[in-house]
Amino acid sequence: MEIWKDIEGYFNSYRISNLGRVESFKKRGSHRDRFLKPDSDRLGYLRVVLCENKTHKRFLVHRLVAVAFIPNPHNKPQVNHKNGIKTDNRAENLEWMTASENIRHAFKILGKKNLSGVNHPRYGKPLPDEWRRKISKTLRSKEDHGKQNRGEKNSKAKLTKEQVLFILKSDLTQSKLARRYKVAPNTINQIKRGKRWKHLKEE
Repeated sequence: MEIWKDIEGYFNSYRISNLGRVESFKKRGSHRDRFLKPDSDRLGYLRVVLCENKTHKRFLVHRLVAVAFIPNPHNKPQVNHKNGIKTDNRAENLEWMTASENIRHAFKILGKKNLSGVNHPRYGKPLPDEWRRKISKTLRSKEDHGKQNRGEKNSKAKLTKEQVLFILKSDLTQSKLARRYKVAPNTINQIKRGKRWKHLKEE
């Protein structure tokens, strides 16, 4: 089933569907004539041009779909195509990722021997084996380091595991919790939102 939503910043002018189609309410003619025809950028991603107040701006279709249909609670910056097909912009084929997650997906899930797009400084040219080994080693190292130094094991930690668990379950206001544990209110806020100590929520 195709679902439509207005494009943020272009309400009543353009809308995007969960299948990756863009419709304009500015174009006259039949319903079919109102669909925008995307072109490809040099990396193979589809894009369209939207116009508002005589200002033209180009957008990547997959990002329009992701913004409209896919929640992004952790504000991840990149949109990944799960099946690796850059023109398949269905919402079910897209997901928000960090840059490192996107690279890991390319290697482990898709089995690519080269990277493309913003993840690859040479924009899609074959990646030497030496570079691939270094990137893989760096990713593993960062992942292991993050696990070894999270929570109380982090030398900069101001709270204990028991205190954080209490904060997560407490109905006290964030300002009261901050005063109780002598930390900034923003620290309490980030714990509640899963920005810090998020491994406790995953356990």
